[in-house]
Amino acid sequence: MLKFRATLPIATLKGDILQILKENDVLVVCGETGSGKTTQVPQFILDEMIESGHGGHCNIICTQPRRIA
Repeated sequence: MLKFRATLPIATLKGDILQILKENDVLVVCGETGSGKTTQVPQFILDEMIESGHGGHCNIICTQPRRIA
């Protein structure tokens, strides 16, 4: 499973995503279907929060609009 996760396009942006979230309260992620944005970004965030000892205080909200205009 970890090998598959590493092959998703979003995996190359993990460090950037986590850094942006350290500097901002909100992050909007847009990408192609199957890029890992819905399944992996929340996992990146939760893993980082657990590693920093704040996993119990982490709230992750994902929305999936049908279309961004």
